[in-house]
Amino acid sequence: MAKKIDLRKQVLILKHRMLVNAKPLRECFPNVKEIIIKTKKLPYLSVAENVINGKRVITPNDRFYVYINCINDNCINGGWNIDYELIKLINSHKKTYKSETHHCDGWRSAERVGSSYCNSEMEYEVIIDYFD
Repeated sequence: MAKKIDLRKQVLILKHRMLVNAKPLRECFPNVKEIIIKTKKLPYLSVAENVINGKRVITPNDRFYVYINCINDNCINGGWNIDYELIKLINSHKKTYKSETHHCDGWRSAERVGSSYCNSEMEYEVIIDYFD
């Protein structure tokens, strides 16, 4: 009998490896003093009472890997990696940015892998402080 694969465990291992291999912000972008990311997560079909707001501060000694987990606890392989967007903002020396609504492209649950996307929604705002 084949061993059952735990998708949630595999995804967590992969995310952990990416974080461990990430370099500190000061090595990637020595001109950045601090990055503040404010999130507003909206569940599928956006019920206003369920909005979850969060804030994350990245300092020069923190590893530069920004992954925002999906609000759906049952979601498999969902969430948002916004490293690429942050790199674009830093390279263009922008100080603030407000995202559009992003939809989670993970799977709604382990039972629905391959058949039903999660579709939870998230918006975020970025504030970047530079050494000047």
